[in-house]
Order: sequence, then C-alpha cells, then structure tokens
Amino acid sequence: MRRGSNVGQVANQAAVKLDQEGIGKLFCLAGLGGHVQSIVESTKAAKRIVAIDDFAWTDEEIERVVKVVKESLRY
Repeated sequence: MRRGSNVGQVANQAAVKLDQEGIGKLFCLAGLGGHVQSIVESTKAAKRIVAIDDFAWTDEEIERVVKVVKESLRY
C-alpha cells in the first residue's frame, strides 16, 4: 500500500490513465475553485462528473478505480 505524501499522485495516476484512454477529461479541482473559465465551462457542459480523491491505494486498487469509473460511464 502506498502511504505518505504521494497519495495525491496516486489519485492523479488513476485520473491520467482515464484521460489517456479517452474516458473523459482531467481537470484539477483548483481550476474550478480558481474560476478558470475554460475549466468551469467544460465542467458545466459535462454529462457526468467523477471525483477521485487521494487515498492510500495499491496498484490493484488504482486499476479497480479505473474499471469502476469505466463501468459507471458504460465505457
């Protein structure tokens, strides 16, 4: 299990993988909070929004998150 300061990076890895596979678009929550217009508009136009929180995940758990997101989006 991964622990420590890299758990945010692990969540990012899952999100990047989904983005690279064309499942969706990756945006940082700070962009919404910072009112970055393009991010706000893309988020408003989204049919679904999936938030992936940072947590201490194993590699297998990352794959499970990716699988669950794909299934929930019927991808």
